[in-house]
Amino acid sequence: MANIDGMCYMRTHRPAAPFVYPSDEKLELRGCKQVRSGNHLTLVSCGYMLFTVLEAAERLAAQGTECNVFDAYTLPLDPAPIFQAARAAGGAILTVEDNYTGGLDAELAEWTAQTNDIRAFGMTARRMPKSAKTAGEVFAHTGVGLEHIIQRATELAAR
Repeated sequence: MANIDGMCYMRTHRPAAPFVYPSDEKLELRGCKQVRSGNHLTLVSCGYMLFTVLEAAERLAAQGTECNVFDAYTLPLDPAPIFQAARAAGGAILTVEDNYTGGLDAELAEWTAQTNDIRAFGMTARRMPKSAKTAGEVFAHTGVGLEHIIQRATELAAR
């Protein structure tokens, strides 16, 4: 990143998070990785929130809704792989962030505004976080918990 002209952002995990990729995995600036395939909806997240999104995708699959899941680990990003998967899965993208509006959701909304066949919907923190025993409790309090994601993804997949 030190060799990039301009601003960029790469999300890294908290120390207690399991590894998503092997240590020799190549992560490109402006890149993203598809970590799950599906044909009903495309979910996009990053950082620690990715684990909650993957859990939601597992639960949704058990209910018959198969979701693409992308790790958008860097901003800005090239949306082409996400768009390709989204088009094949009905054209809806749900971004899920454990932060406030203006990050990943804004990035994909700006790109989707240039298309006529893809729509981006965002889930971001709606309340200030508070202390809790688990990350899941914090996410639930802020409005981006597992059940919130499942509910919103179910609504979008039914469209």
